[in-house]
Amino acid sequence: MKAIIYIAQPTARRIKFHIPYEALEWRNKIKSLNTTFWHPNQKLWSNEFNIYKWLIKAKCLFCRL
Repeated sequence: MKAIIYIAQPTARRIKFHIPYEALEWRNKIKSLNTTFWHPNQKLWSNEFNIYKWLIKAKCLFCRL
């Protein structure tokens, strides 16, 4: 399974990404973040984009310890 992170404009305030439907654990972690929003028309998740916060979140969400 692969998550797809869409490249945003440099001035974008949100980052969008696609989580596969089968990745239930990933989706539950994404839902637990305060600034996460589901876009049903686009079938994408978005989150507040701050590069430092995003790197920390990505490490916690997608890396297996």
